[in-house]
Amino acid sequence: MDFNTIIDGCRHNNRTAQKALYNRYLGTLYRLSLRYVRDVSDAEDCTSEAFVKIFEKIKTFDYKEINSFEVWMKQIAINQSLMCLRRRSAFLTLDSTEVLDLSNEVFMDENIDAKQILELIKDLPDGYRTVFNLYAIEGFPHNEIAKMLGISENTSKTQLHKARLLLQKKLINELGIRK
Repeated sequence: MDFNTIIDGCRHNNRTAQKALYNRYLGTLYRLSLRYVRDVSDAEDCTSEAFVKIFEKIKTFDYKEINSFEVWMKQIAINQSLMCLRRRSAFLTLDSTEVLDLSNEVFMDENIDAKQILELIKDLPDGYRTVFNLYAIEGFPHNEIAKMLGISENTSKTQLHKARLLLQKKLINELGIRK
C-alpha cells in the first residue's frame, strides 16, 4: 500500500490502512517516547495514546508530503510523552535565576558509539533529559520548549546547561573522554 493510500484510508477509518500506518511508524514513535519517559511500559502507553490521537486528528491534518506528516506524528508522540511526565510529576525544574555559562562544551572522541551516548542521555534526570531531547535532538528553540513544558526560557536554558554538564561528567567518568 503506498503512503497516499494509507493516509486516505486512515482518514476514512479504514482499519487496514490504520494498521499499515501503525506498523510503519510504531518503532519510530516508540523509540521517541522512550527517550523522554525512560520506562518501557510508559513508552508503550505514550505510543499507543499518540496513535489514538493521530487517528482522531488525521482528518484535520493538511497532508502535503510525507516529511510534514512524519514531523506532525512525532510532535504528537512528544506531546504525549510530556503529558506522561507531567502526570507523574516527574519534571524537575531549577531556579530560573541561576547564572548560565554555556561555554563549557565537550569535545567528542570520534570513536564514541552513538548508542553509548544515548544510554547516557537516557540516564539523565527527567527534567534534564526532556529539555536536552527537545533542544539538542528535536531542534526546538528555548522559547518553544518553555511553552511546551510550562517553564521559563531561562529554566529551559538552565536545564540544558545542567544536562550538558552532567553528560560531560558521565563521558569523562564512564567513557574516559576528556575535554
